[in-house]
Amino acid sequence: MFRIFQAEKQLLSNKNKQSILPGWYNNSISPGILNRLSDVRPAILYLPWIAEHGDSIVSSLADSEAYQLIPFDIVNGVFPGRSRKDIFRYARINPCRYRSMVAKRLVQFKPYIKAFIFTFDWPSVTRTIVSVCSDLDIPTILVPHESVFIDKDKYYRCPWSQSSVPLCDIVLAWGEMQKSIFVERGYPDSRIKIVGTPKFDKCIDYAPVLTRRQFCKIHNLSEEKKIILFACQPLDSQINTTLARRAQAEAISDLLEFSMRNSYQLIVRMPPSGDNVLPASLKNELISSDISFVDEATLYMCGPQEAIYHSYVVASLNSTMLFEALRYLDFVSFWDEVGIPVVHNSHELSNALLGLSALDSSSFWKNPESLCWASRYLGNGSLDSGASSRISQILELFIQGRLHFSQYSLGLYPETDDEVNWGCFG
Repeated sequence: MFRIFQAEKQLLSNKNKQSILPGWYNNSISPGILNRLSDVRPAILYLPWIAEHGDSIVSSLADSEAYQLIPFDIVNGVFPGRSRKDIFRYARINPCRYRSMVAKRLVQFKPYIKAFIFTFDWPSVTRTIVSVCSDLDIPTILVPHESVFIDKDKYYRCPWSQSSVPLCDIVLAWGEMQKSIFVERGYPDSRIKIVGTPKFDKCIDYAPVLTRRQFCKIHNLSEEKKIILFACQPLDSQINTTLARRAQAEAISDLLEFSMRNSYQLIVRMPPSGDNVLPASLKNELISSDISFVDEATLYMCGPQEAIYHSYVVASLNSTMLFEALRYLDFVSFWDEVGIPVVHNSHELSNALLGLSALDSSSFWKNPESLCWASRYLGNGSLDSGASSRISQILELFIQGRLHFSQYSLGLYPETDDEVNWGCFG
């Protein structure tokens, strides 16, 4: 009897736990967002997630007289922050409950919105939202926040469900690389448009916000010494995480040693996801050194473009900051195609940095083959600053009723073909 009683008690306890909503869940539209929805401009929803990734892409589309971008405030305080991992786990372990939570919130937004824009839809946390949008006839648009730089097979693949094909109605891809991967996996070619890379728009003719003195002051560094910027990555997909993080730590340790010997300085920019990717001993060594600075994601001193502008060289294992960089891990990387210098150990690293002419970024732009490859696979045939404006134009055409997209195709209505420069899209 005692065992039966204990089993019934545990079953009741589990049911009670399931009925309690998680603390991060916001049950209704926030007053501030509700006020914005009263604007005359049509609204397009987006899910706030990581400021330096998808959110930065969404922010580049914000200035439009035709529409406004509104955050889907399913998370208390709108921005997930440290709750991201809890939300990921909850959506995966409680799929039915999470779907009901999403449906409740989307129904509240349904009278106000025209579409939902995503920057990733492979995990259950966003895939469920896309699925519920489909049930409610809310059009969905995917603008991927990252491309493939290591393993094509592991790119855009959920490690738990193995889903690897976008679920959104249309995909606005960076370039041929993304498009070919999605089409090979079964996503319809007719629902993909190549628009270029929004992340690179701000890099063209970038004007710094800070002077050299100001930049060095806030990083506690010297104006006179050259700065090496290392862009850390979580390295939690497309590769063996343990091996990759170990290699990343080794590269940073060697860069710190090189900087000490050769009167350089080192900024270690932690990943935007907030993952703690460094061993405690190495992190403490970096913090205690007077020639290095650890730039935490929660307190980034400045944006990535500003950090790159003031740095002498950029290094990483795998990052979109790698148009001029170094790497340590011997994996298949698509960065090789653009002629980025590669090092595998401290000796090669030292030789490369001391012979820095080999890392002159102008050599890349003067190389027709490198430029052609990057323009095709990371852009719409050119590396201009127009990706964001192309995406905005597509959104405006849709809002105006001049563009249709569904589970079958994406395209202009016949009567508008002559009115729009559709040729600027891939």
